[in-house]
Amino acid sequence: MDREAHWALWQQMLPARVLVADGDEADWFFIPVKLRNSGDGPKLFKIINYIQKLWPWYDRLQGHRHFVIHMGDSGRGEVSEDVRQAFPNMTWLHHWGLYDDYPYSGWKAAHRPGKDVVIPVAFKTKVVKDLLSYSPLHPRAPHLHRDRALLFAGRVCGDYSPPDISKPWPHCKTNKSIGYSQGARQMVHFYHHNRTGYKVVTADHTYVLDLMRYRWCLAPSGGGHGHRQTLTAAMGCLPVVVSDQVMQPFEPEMDWAAFSMRVAQSDVPGMHNTLDAVGDVAYDRMQAAVQCAAQHLLYSSSHGAVMQEDGRWDAFETVMEILRMQQLYPGLDPGQYSNRDERFRLFMGCGHEHMADHGYEQRHAWKDKYPVPLEEHVYGNQRSFDWDVMYEGGLAALIKRAGREPEGLRIARGPQGGDLEREGVEGRRGGLQLCSVSRWDVTTKRCEIRCKKAISSRGCRSW
Repeated sequence: MDREAHWALWQQMLPARVLVADGDEADWFFIPVKLRNSGDGPKLFKIINYIQKLWPWYDRLQGHRHFVIHMGDSGRGEVSEDVRQAFPNMTWLHHWGLYDDYPYSGWKAAHRPGKDVVIPVAFKTKVVKDLLSYSPLHPRAPHLHRDRALLFAGRVCGDYSPPDISKPWPHCKTNKSIGYSQGARQMVHFYHHNRTGYKVVTADHTYVLDLMRYRWCLAPSGGGHGHRQTLTAAMGCLPVVVSDQVMQPFEPEMDWAAFSMRVAQSDVPGMHNTLDAVGDVAYDRMQAAVQCAAQHLLYSSSHGAVMQEDGRWDAFETVMEILRMQQLYPGLDPGQYSNRDERFRLFMGCGHEHMADHGYEQRHAWKDKYPVPLEEHVYGNQRSFDWDVMYEGGLAALIKRAGREPEGLRIARGPQGGDLEREGVEGRRGGLQLCSVSRWDVTTKRCEIRCKKAISSRGCRSW
């Protein structure tokens, strides 16, 4: 299995204490089968037949409350129609949220809101090390004003050719795979590649710093599901979703409008006007909300903490909460979960009514905990600290200083979640603190050090 979300979910089932030995006590039944590509679908016929012979619960529930995990680009859409028709009541956890056919790209609907769950990508160690470890959502990271508009760095053309601005739409070498990314990447490049404040490129040698500097980051689909929705949110660059008819991870259970901007394909030519219309106050609230949303999108309990989070709101726990809601309120529009269930609402708000409230509270707590910004420790008050300094070696200097433990440093705990603490995540995990994968934390708190010393097996991953 080459995609890690499958392993991240499996890994946490035991320490999270969600497994039971007696099926009569189970709320859900996990079917551990490899589903990665179209050839894997037929396995389900043999597996379900085997399950039906040995245990009564599949037939008793008519396939309801049984779930599988599919890691393919198109999720449930990659299995053949006969497989889908044979197991219509089974729930699929997958990365692909296409809920209606999209003929331009040749895509068939795969996701059923309220039955299936769109889960975020789990990043490989290299991405955690090279990108997420620098996340400016960490309290010790410098918080300079984001003064550039929109960033995208990655493949643009479906045929892998570099975009040629001298050519007419879609300005690629050929029309092969013209439906790649629903045409969104090509369209954004075509209309905005030379716009002031926009950086739409196929490669970016200052990607980490740019993710910290730009206000918005394009988060399109690819040949199927994308990963930039999660990556950019975790880097504090608010996602601009251009993916018609595609739900994003934990959407609509999570309010994506609180921390991202969705732009329809037809509105891409005027996208700059849409983004410019977001005022400073509204943008600041979205930035506060992404502090909570990013925790839901990361598998922190597997790879370690990025922003001193403790894992109680992470992707694994969010999956568990959504499955709880499906069991309690079958047939309810998942976009209404927060309105119906207080525990779910507080969970999605990271212990608050709204995600932004969590972010605001964190800011106040961090000011008390770190009264002197890290950049003042390095540069003092004699030199103005700005983006020029960051790009000219300032980032490396700050990271070096961050590894030294200041007197009295404590790893912060997140806000307590009321009933959640007694009966939800806190009760299952016993309040264990994750080790850190962030370069902004002191060296002794980082996972590679703690794992070597066998202090904790949770969140341990070798760099």
